This record gives sequence, structure tokens and C-alpha cells, in this order.
Amino acid sequence: MKIIYLIKTFLRLFYYLQSNEKRYLNLLLNILIKRPKKILEIGVYNGRRAVQMIQAAKIFNSNIEYYGFDLFEDITNEIYENEASKFPEMKKNIYRKLKKHAKIFLFKGFTEKTLKDFSKTKNKVDFIFIDG
Repeated sequence: MKIIYLIKTFLRLFYYLQSNEKRYLNLLLNILIKRPKKILEIGVYNGRRAVQMIQAAKIFNSNIEYYGFDLFEDITNEIYENEASKFPEMKKNIYRKLKKHAKIFLFKGFTEKTLKDFSKTKNKVDFIFIDG
């Protein structure tokens, strides 16, 4: 199974190398270098990047934990317009999409609150991607 993740990751690296999304090349390279078991992402949006990070991390570790923070369906038109945000998918849809890839923990709300609450749990993560 790890060979599939390896192939998918290298195909993504090749794609990003030739695209206008080169920033994600660096993201995946850092996942390969750091080999995280616990990934935290701020700004989940549609979960696509989460899947990519999880699959790259699964090359080295089969038990990955993913912590995703977003407003999900609670985003308002005012936030969307004032902060140039994107309308993310509903939390339950993201969970369904990601649960087959890793152990998933999703936090809905403003990160100034949800991340603060999360930090009180003393749960340590290996890799943080801030995209929100």
C-alpha cells in the first residue's frame, strides 16, 4: 500500500513542479522530509490538501492523525467578502472524505478560539500547515 502513496506523491510533486501551484511542491517535500505522524491544518476548505499531506505522510507511517481547523459551514457572507475567504465544505462532508485516510479530528469555528482550546489539551503535533 505504501508504494501507492509513494507513486501518488511523486506524481503530485511532478505536477506541482510544472504548475502555477508550486507552493504545494514545497509543502509535500516538507512532509517527506519531516515524516509527521500528526498533521494540523488551519484552513481545510475542501480537504484536497489534507488528503495529499496524509498520503505523503503514510509513505513512512501507517497511523496518521489529522487535525483540521476551519469555519466549515459557519462561514458568513460578511467573512467571505471581507477576508477573501472561500466557502468551505460542510464539516460532515470533509470528515467523510478524510476518515478513510487517517484518524480525523475536525474543529469548527474561529481558530483564535478553537486553536486556543486545542492547545490546552497538550496534544502535540509534528507538522502544521497554515492555509487559512
